[in-house]
Amino acid sequence: MTDARKRGRQWSMAAKKQIVREAAHPGISVRAVADRHNVDPSQIYDWRRKFPDAAVDPEPVREDVADFLPVEIGPGLSPGGSTPLYNMSITLAGGHQVMAGRDVSPALMGAVLEMLARR
Repeated sequence: MTDARKRGRQWSMAAKKQIVREAAHPGISVRAVADRHNVDPSQIYDWRRKFPDAAVDPEPVREDVADFLPVEIGPGLSPGGSTPLYNMSITLAGGHQVMAGRDVSPALMGAVLEMLARR
């Protein structure tokens, strides 16, 4: 094993504390945070012990606020083109799509999106 591999990655104190704060949010798993930052979960637990103040009063996770996503407007139909089966397509986080026809009421679409946001 080389010396570089023995030392591992060098994290700044600010980065360590930020990772500890991320892992302190209710409902967030340490494993998910560790995977996102490419560290072992035991490392996060070690940093929690070293920086106990970093996990105090984490910023609240707002579940009632929608994240905005980019919207792309497709090209219009060319003359003689076929009518699309739907006139609205929404791609959600994770790649899932919701497609709605012209006859779908705004109330129904709102209810569907609200239900999906809770999942």
